Amino acid sequence: MKKIFAIILAVAMCLSLGTAAFAAEDVLLIAPAPARGVNVNVTISDAGNLVLVQAPVSVTDLDEDGVVSINDALMAAHVAYYPGEAGYVYYVGDYGIAMDTLWGVTNGGSYMYYVNDLMPLSLGEEVKEGDSIVAYGFADLEYWGDTYTFFDVKNAAVTAGETLELTLSAPDWEGNVLPVAGAEIYVDGAATGVVTDENGKAAVAFAEEGEYLVSAKSDTMVLVPPVCKVTVGAAEATDEATRAYAVEMLYNTIPDTIVPGDYATDFTDADSPENVRTVFRWAAYYGIIEGYGDGKAAPLNKITRQELATILWRYAKIMGVDVSVGENTNILSYNDAADIGEWAIPAMQWACGAGILNDTDGNIRPAGEVTRGEVAAAIAVVEGYRG
Repeated sequence: MKKIFAIILAVAMCLSLGTAAFAAEDVLLIAPAPARGVNVNVTISDAGNLVLVQAPVSVTDLDEDGVVSINDALMAAHVAYYPGEAGYVYYVGDYGIAMDTLWGVTNGGSYMYYVNDLMPLSLGEEVKEGDSIVAYGFADLEYWGDTYTFFDVKNAAVTAGETLELTLSAPDWEGNVLPVAGAEIYVDGAATGVVTDENGKAAVAFAEEGEYLVSAKSDTMVLVPPVCKVTVGAAEATDEATRAYAVEMLYNTIPDTIVPGDYATDFTDADSPENVRTVFRWAAYYGIIEGYGDGKAAPLNKITRQELATILWRYAKIMGVDVSVGENTNILSYNDAADIGEWAIPAMQWACGAGILNDTDGNIRPAGEVTRGEVAAAIAVVEGYRG
C-alpha cells in the first residue's frame, strides 16, 4: 500500500514540475523541514456501517508534501487498523488529492470527510494535535444524500442507573448547525426506542456497568452514524470517593486557574459531564493527573490511598509547598510497604511524614479505598501547609 502512495505522489510531482524546474541551475532549492507528527482520532464508516470508531492514530507526513494532513491521517489509520494491504488509495487529480478507496471499498469516489465536525476544503488540509476525523463512503450513491450527524458529546462517563443527555446535530451547506429530530438512539447496535426531540435532544439510561457505543438512525434520512463512547461505572455509595470527586475537591481550592483554550487531554473517558471535563483538563494540564497510560483517566474509579497521596503530592509541589518534609520517611516500617506501587513511593513517603495519611495497626493500606471525609481531611492538611 505504501508503494502505491509513493508512486502516485512521485508521478504527480513530476508532472506538476515539468522539465523547466530541472533546468533552473541558478536556483537554490531548499528542502522544507519535515512536518512534525500529531495524534488524532479517526472514525470511518461505509454506507452507514461503522468500521472504525475514534481510533487513536499517530500521524506523520506520509505523503511527503510537507504537511501532516487529513490524507496522512487516513493513510495512518489504515496502516494501523485495516486488515489488509490496499484499504486506502488516493490520487492527485485536477482539484487536488482525492480518495479512490476507503476501507477496502471503491465506489467511484463517493466519499466525504469532516474534521472536528466541520467540512474542510481538501484532504490536503493540515490536522492538529487532538483533532477528530470522520471519513465515510456514501450509502446513497445516486443522489449523495447522506446527512453527516454528530453528538455534542463524543466520550462520556456515567454511573449505573444514571441518564446521559445527548444532542444530535447536522451541519448544513452554509455552515449552520441544525438539530436532527426524530432519530432513534442505538446502543451497541440495538435500538433503544429513544427518539430525539425537535431540538435534537435525547436521554439514554444505562443500567449496568460496562463500555457502550451510542449511535443513531433515522427512518426519514440516511445518516452518517454519529458516535459517543460511554463508560458506565458502578453506582457510587454515599461516602465512597471517586477519582473525579478528589480531583474536583482540589480544583475547587483554586477554580480560577487558567488552562489554555486549545489544550486537550488524551483521556477518552473524562469528557462528560461538564464538571469532569473541566477538572480533568485542569489536572492534566498542571500534571496533577497523568491517567493510566492508555488514554484512560478512570474518573469513576474509587480512589485509593496511594492515588490520593500522589495527586496531593503533585498538587502540593505546584502550589509551592515544601514536600521535602517527608522525603526521608521510612515507609519500610509498615507491614504492607511492599504493596506500595513504585510510582507512588515518593508521594507516600511525603504523605506519611507530613501527617496526611495515618497507619492502622502498622499497615498503611496503599490500595485501600478512601472516603469523602478522608479526602476532605487530607486536602485540609495540605492547605494548612500552603498557609
